[in-house]
Amino acid sequence: MEDVLGKGLTRAIGISNLTITKTESLLKTAKIVPAVNQVECHPYFQQKKLREYCDTKGILIEAYAPLGSPARRGVEATDPVVMDDPTIKEIASKKGATPAQVR
Repeated sequence: MEDVLGKGLTRAIGISNLTITKTESLLKTAKIVPAVNQVECHPYFQQKKLREYCDTKGILIEAYAPLGSPARRGVEATDPVVMDDPTIKEIASKKGATPAQVR
């Protein structure tokens, strides 16, 4: 990836789903710090420690599944659903928006 960036064939390097431990390991040998780490992040899974760590390294966080991932394997029927969260619904109502539009 670093060679591809060096040749101008891409504008940035990103990583996906790397924990703090795995990112630390990567940074020990990387010549170029990744621009972004794409991870699941939503109101019920905020990844605060990972976000803080990446911030100290200059790595942006890109959230995938910002509306939650209720269809993923292992989700129980009783697990909360972001789109049904009463607080998010209340904020959406006050702003004349849908729960998906609340940010």
